[in-house]
Amino acid sequence: MACKCVSITIPPQWEELLSNLLFECDAEGVSIEDPRDLYNRKIQDKDNMGCDLVPPASDAPIVVKGFFPIEGWEATENLLHQRLTDLLADSGDNYTCQTEEIREEQWAEAWKEFYQTEKLGEHIVVKPTWESYQAAADEIVIELDPGMAFGTGGHATTKNCLRLLEKESLAGKKVLDIGTGSGILAICSAKLGAASVLAVDIDAAAVKIAAENIAQNGVQDKVTAECGDLLETVTGQYDIVIANIVADVIIQLLGDIERFLAPEGVFIISGIIDTREADVQAAIDRTALKVKEIVREDGWVAMTLCK
Repeated sequence: MACKCVSITIPPQWEELLSNLLFECDAEGVSIEDPRDLYNRKIQDKDNMGCDLVPPASDAPIVVKGFFPIEGWEATENLLHQRLTDLLADSGDNYTCQTEEIREEQWAEAWKEFYQTEKLGEHIVVKPTWESYQAAADEIVIELDPGMAFGTGGHATTKNCLRLLEKESLAGKKVLDIGTGSGILAICSAKLGAASVLAVDIDAAAVKIAAENIAQNGVQDKVTAECGDLLETVTGQYDIVIANIVADVIIQLLGDIERFLAPEGVFIISGIIDTREADVQAAIDRTALKVKEIVREDGWVAMTLCK
């Protein structure tokens, strides 16, 4: 069985928004090819020890691939290009797009080339469902099928967010994950001891995927995935709020987020490319929130904010 594979080369800050867009256009799967991830894996590979490997620039473009049914492809292609044009309209950023027809077996193998078991932070391990892994006593294993969704922990935005989350005391806490994607941060929160987690996303396809991953990891008794906008879907206050999105959306969220935070609550934000850090900081300065911690990696910034 064949499908259409659309490969979009684009600046790295568009990863999450473009992944969402592809799913909204009825992609059956999305994969990310980030040269920084590939470089990191090569330098960890013993076979490459002694090789002269050159690290990619922090703004080196990524390739986001969407896999679509052949049936109805012409209409899907027109919609996709229109949505891409709208997404990038005022940004000044450009993209290139290539389309090819591939076999289902090629699609299945595409995930395995770029996603492998990886330890993040002190205790968190993220692994694909097809790989075996013997966890140490102090490790928390999150199992995801990368062929189902974006957000597997491989990108610096998710790594940074997980590392900040791991530093918080989650035992018995109430957590809100905004823009949950694959559900990885919600699942991690539950496994770190949160009493309850609400995972929200505006994309119904992402919510379905998150729910499947939540069940796969056996935390469905603690984590609920819901589709909707923050202001329309969420009520009450939370001890920890997480948003791994993009700078523009985070800036908008900062105007409303304080009313969702419990008195001693923290807000963990990620997905901020370093060139937008000053803009985000300016938005923080307009609130009563303070920066508790900042982590930076591969040109990406994440912060923990507190009241």
